[in-house]
Amino acid sequence: MDMTLRAPKLLIAELQGAVHHGDFAMLGQMKFQRVWLQGVVVSPLEHGTMVLDDGSGVVDLFLKKHHQALSWHPGMYILVTGRFCEDSVPFIEVHKIVDLSASPDREALWHLELAESHQKFYDSLLPKPHLGVKRQRMLPN
Repeated sequence: MDMTLRAPKLLIAELQGAVHHGDFAMLGQMKFQRVWLQGVVVSPLEHGTMVLDDGSGVVDLFLKKHHQALSWHPGMYILVTGRFCEDSVPFIEVHKIVDLSASPDREALWHLELAESHQKFYDSLLPKPHLGVKRQRMLPN
């Protein structure tokens, strides 16, 4: 693992555009191995895996044995960092997991963190979102 590569704060939907190149992935011009995600657990821990939903998409989380010993259940709001992997579907090999359920403003703060980190660090590296709407120049009547 190359610890000099950033672990960007991303939405799960943004990972859909990532392209794997061996031991790293590219999203636009940003090279990374690990990601930082936050969201709600939507499936019970089963065989070392569970599913995270951040409102933009879902992703499978693979937990190491020491993480599996803790109590993770649907409805919990969690922070995870981990290696972004892809087999037949993308998944996160979790390195760190934190229960943020007790923090009342956790989701609102996460969206502010995402906006700030994208503006400060990622906007020049990431592909621009295509919203399917053509911009038209407004002409005076």
